[in-house]
Amino acid sequence: MRYAEKYKKIFEGGEFLKTGQVKTTRTEFIFDGGGLSRIRHDIKNFIDSNPGCILLDYGCGTARYWHMKVRVDPRGPKQQMTFLEFLGSNLSGFYRYDPNHPVYQKRPPGIKYDIVIVADVLEHIPLDELPGVLKDINSFVSVDGIVIITVPETLSKNSFIDGENMHCTLMSTKEWGNLITKYIKKKVQLTHYR
Repeated sequence: MRYAEKYKKIFEGGEFLKTGQVKTTRTEFIFDGGGLSRIRHDIKNFIDSNPGCILLDYGCGTARYWHMKVRVDPRGPKQQMTFLEFLGSNLSGFYRYDPNHPVYQKRPPGIKYDIVIVADVLEHIPLDELPGVLKDINSFVSVDGIVIITVPETLSKNSFIDGENMHCTLMSTKEWGNLITKYIKKKVQLTHYR
């Protein structure tokens, strides 16, 4: 993984650039799981339709939305809750995984998950490394499970300290769809947004 060490350094408090200004995780939230907000209703609807299901958040970053009270719906009421509280009691279990984060780098248990979330992750991975990552994601999904993916269309406001943009892979919706379905052989929902 070409960028793994750069991400590990950031998670350990190393510097990065946000709109050209030097920041660290001590001064700026980054990779906090906020991408879940964009697909919160899709996730909740699946869980409510499949009580007892188990979820994997693949590439969870700091997973702040899972364990801290935040505005899960940024445009809705100012009520704050954890993402787990938002999803409710129909969720039987969940696991957070990020190979570059010191807290969440342990691979998920060897079980299959009913729903795998990949929110704002794939654009951070070089194109030549994506097939391996997508195969890995596929290996965690149950037979009747779903993978819900979000990918932005644009460059990030964040760059590595050397100035390289953190969104290293940008493609059209069709290109993303073709690549993802080539390696993920389960039901996929792709949200490609601006």
